[in-house]
Amino acid sequence: MKNSLLGALLFGMVVACGGDSGPSDSTKVTDLTEDEAHELCDELADSFPEREVTCGDVTITFGINHEECDSDVDSIPPACQATAGDLRDCFAALGALSDAQVCDDTPLPAACAPINTPECDG
Repeated sequence: MKNSLLGALLFGMVVACGGDSGPSDSTKVTDLTEDEAHELCDELADSFPEREVTCGDVTITFGINHEECDSDVDSIPPACQATAGDLRDCFAALGALSDAQVCDDTPLPAACAPINTPECDG
């Protein structure tokens, strides 16, 4: 899970940060404006806040830090079909993982399938 999870987290940080006024669930991440992307990132940071998880001798920083939200929407591959709703669902599922699940080789939650694709891997 660690390698796949890191890819998902990096992708999320690019588009990360919203609230009720944020982009609709159906908005493709490639169609987000910079303001919408930053707003979505803030929202995702609320549902998946940064925390440290100790896995044996390694400490993993897991989650999204509001201060690191980046709205570089140009770095999202144009072929990516993921939506704001896909990101919300994935990051809510990631935020619900226990420390033990973060440390083991558990696959990414099914909710992350739409963003864990070659088309969205930037």
